[in-house]
Amino acid sequence: MNDKKRNIASFILGFAIMLFSGVFYAWSLFRVELQARFPSWTASAASLNLSIFIITFCLGGLLGGRLTAKLGQPKVARLGSALVLTGGLLFLTLGRLGDTAALWMMYLSYGGLCGLGVGMVYNADISGVVSRFPKTGGLVSGALLTGFGLGSLIMGAIVMKLAEGIGFYPAFLCGVLLVVVTAFFGAPLLTPAERTDGAAAAAGRNDVTTAQMLKKPVFWLFFLWVVFMTSGGLMVINSSAAIAMLFGAAAILGMIVSVFNGLSRTFIGAFCDKFGSSASMLLSNGAAILAGLFLLIASFTGSRVLMICGLITAGITYGCAMSMNAVVVREEFGSRNYASNFSVTTLSGIPASILGPFISGVLQDASGGYTTTFAAMIVISCLALAMLLGILSIRKRAK
Repeated sequence: MNDKKRNIASFILGFAIMLFSGVFYAWSLFRVELQARFPSWTASAASLNLSIFIITFCLGGLLGGRLTAKLGQPKVARLGSALVLTGGLLFLTLGRLGDTAALWMMYLSYGGLCGLGVGMVYNADISGVVSRFPKTGGLVSGALLTGFGLGSLIMGAIVMKLAEGIGFYPAFLCGVLLVVVTAFFGAPLLTPAERTDGAAAAAGRNDVTTAQMLKKPVFWLFFLWVVFMTSGGLMVINSSAAIAMLFGAAAILGMIVSVFNGLSRTFIGAFCDKFGSSASMLLSNGAAILAGLFLLIASFTGSRVLMICGLITAGITYGCAMSMNAVVVREEFGSRNYASNFSVTTLSGIPASILGPFISGVLQDASGGYTTTFAAMIVISCLALAMLLGILSIRKRAK
């Protein structure tokens, strides 16, 4: 197989893995199903599962980044797929457990093992595939992440449809198996491209180690920017189906957030390739503030149109932040240590997963609605803007 065909095959495989892995982000749909089966679960207890998944996902990415230097992307992907399979099999036991035991088993299987495994596969996928497209890194990483975002809608709908025939738990396992099979058997195609001497020399001008990256103020400002941006998006993504139902719409309409979460990633990647990451982050941050305003006004007026606009822009917010995470790391800190550096920046998902869903769940339990959640989303988006202004100031002084 020549290099061009191998690059294309690598991208197709990487996109498929991302698409199938997105099933775990259909939590908003699965949460409704599971809370109907286990009525004693509170909103905050159910929301905690998404937080656990994102935390272990980030830790899996960090572990994968560290192991890549020793084992390479293919072996890391296979180790991750084994953890995903174990978590999926344990998830099958929920139907035989009581409410409390089932909650803890869900945290262990879905939140813990699957999150850790998907994080490892995710890091191997991004770092392996994007290395093959040095001139269009933003577009390719955005396209891969589009698959990840759209996967929550497509795979979530498939699982719920399949559940009508074979039951919810077996249907979920089928979704898990798609991730496992593609990542395990397609792993050799995730091997990164060899850099030529010229490319290596050019890249080396801004290559920094992870330790050096951690000493740079721009890293910490960017890290916090991603934390605040993803926190705001998760406040809505975690409850999008319930928000749609609150406005008298079908739960599936809430998954429109996943459509634009996915589509925005390719758009912002291509936009970044052409106009740069500074303009892309400003656009993303503007969408975040707008999302909160749309939803807040909708909560007072009962406008379903504004609710839909809010969900769309919230999806764009989250998708753009995720894409910027993949792009800015390479732009600011180079490609030589990309797998390791990228895995560190994805740790931003840990505080974001605690801050966003937890605040949303607590506010919902306290108020019985989402108005305060939407107001909190605006505040967090403004905090993100403050971090972004700091980044832009550093970049301006560096010119």
